[in-house]
Amino acid sequence: MPDTTTRHHWAPGVDGSFAQLIFNERKARGWTQLDLAGHSGVSRETIRHWEKGNASRPDPASIRAVCAALDVATPRALIALGYLTADDLAPAA
Repeated sequence: MPDTTTRHHWAPGVDGSFAQLIFNERKARGWTQLDLAGHSGVSRETIRHWEKGNASRPDPASIRAVCAALDVATPRALIALGYLTADDLAPAA
């Protein structure tokens, strides 16, 4: 009997975090890439590239739009992309 289990694949980006973040949050909502494109105004092609790990120098407005659609804090995405660290967001001592 053939395996009919749906398998989702994402390829890591810088460290895998951004690709995984977008993929997991989208799937948690039961959305397709086209659904996320519709909710965010970011093209499905861009979302597909991001989820495949091709997120070098993504457009800041697109990052904000996808984060807003997925209800993800923008700093979380910036950490996943490697632009910030958790220490960067910690209050100054």
